[in-house]
Amino acid sequence: EIRIKNEPGLLTNDVIAGVVGSQTRTDVGGAAILPNNRSMHCFAGFAVPHDSGFTLVGNPSRPAPNLTGTSGVIDARVPPEAREEFERGRAALAKKDQQEAIAHLEKAVTLHSSFFEANLLLATAYVDLREWSKAEVVLLRALELKPTYEEAHHSYSHYLTLAGRHQEALQESRRLLELDPLSSHMNSHMGLALLRAGRFDEALAQFKKTIALDPNYVRVYQHMGYAYEWHRMLPEAIAAYRKGVSLAGETLEVQADLARALIEGGEREQGTRILRHLEAESASRYISPVDLAGIYTALGDRDRALTLLETALQQRNGALLYLPQRIEFESLHDEPRFARLLREVGAPAGP
Repeated sequence: EIRIKNEPGLLTNDVIAGVVGSQTRTDVGGAAILPNNRSMHCFAGFAVPHDSGFTLVGNPSRPAPNLTGTSGVIDARVPPEAREEFERGRAALAKKDQQEAIAHLEKAVTLHSSFFEANLLLATAYVDLREWSKAEVVLLRALELKPTYEEAHHSYSHYLTLAGRHQEALQESRRLLELDPLSSHMNSHMGLALLRAGRFDEALAQFKKTIALDPNYVRVYQHMGYAYEWHRMLPEAIAAYRKGVSLAGETLEVQADLARALIEGGEREQGTRILRHLEAESASRYISPVDLAGIYTALGDRDRALTLLETALQQRNGALLYLPQRIEFESLHDEPRFARLLREVGAPAGP
């Protein structure tokens, strides 16, 4: 089932949309649980190399596409010349030529100032070049054009989180929830925003509310586990991650969360056994080096953890943008290699 907004217009060439039994995002940032329950994180110009189970776009034998999403529908009022510039910009961005993409997309916006999809893709190009202030201006312009478009709000909330502007991100998450109050994804995202804003009790209540809405939504157990881990409530974190694993089956990311928490909670042998399984599986399936690095950090192997994070940088893994905020890597903050990674990643400066 592909859900397209009920608007007049032309379908774009590659629609990333909702699939039965899963929540996907069609914006410049977010997280997707794919049809086979594997997951992928993306933010603007970054995309985790695809999992072999991701059948919506691309060829599994080829490198990951640049998953820059749009609303899936282009307004029929957009003139052909603006649409042509948009397509040229998208093609340039797929080739990682951000400067060319920006030139075409800015021209598309000049030709048709209310070209929503061009603004979203332009924000993607700016993020890929780490021109954060320009990206924010364009995202806000997109929100003015379509103030009820969920994915644009979701993208902006991610930007605010990356910038450490957690109170603003929380406000944006509230707007998202108002637009779709029964969405499992939006409810769990709200809990995460509360957690990052330092409101643990409210975050926990929000996660429990999400579970009441959809007890089979895997991501909420990851978010809840992370909240408990953040507050060093490791038995509770392990229980939440175990529930996520029971629902997600062979999803490697959730198993990595469990392995890390087990090691942190003193169950080193069991956590290491999961790690060995993940490494064996990585020969045929993708697992994020960031997830493996978290496990090695828990084991106290800083060198291996940093090497894996450097591999993630080579892959342009979007999860690295959250490095300064991820609690599992706090022990690496005094490492020169970690500081170098942060400079290379170039996340937006905090408030």
